[in-house]
Amino acid sequence: GQTEQMVSARLLGTPIGRDLIYEANAGDRRLYRLSHHGGGAPRYTYASAPEQLIDGIVETVEGQSALWAYDYDAAGRLRVADRSDGAQYASAYDAADNVSHIEAPGGSQVFAHDVTNRIAQ
Repeated sequence: GQTEQMVSARLLGTPIGRDLIYEANAGDRRLYRLSHHGGGAPRYTYASAPEQLIDGIVETVEGQSALWAYDYDAAGRLRVADRSDGAQYASAYDAADNVSHIEAPGGSQVFAHDVTNRIAQ
């Protein structure tokens, strides 16, 4: 059956809060969208995929919005993050699922890991 879920929360006396939107699926509900809003802080709206991965974010700061789209590989690891202004961030992984390379608009960074999967450099 359906489970009870919190759908909204606000700080008393302020516009600061969050709204949660759920999607019906197989008798239970999965969080589909989460919006943070209020005050002068940035506002974020998240959308999730059925695999429970975030597939998009709308980031709004002072009335200006940037859209983020995410793509994952078959193992569910973040492969690419695209921002609506054209910025792209890409990740690569080693055989132990450690991030081995990040490509960003400002350049790239390579990571090496020791046998305990800690960053070695």
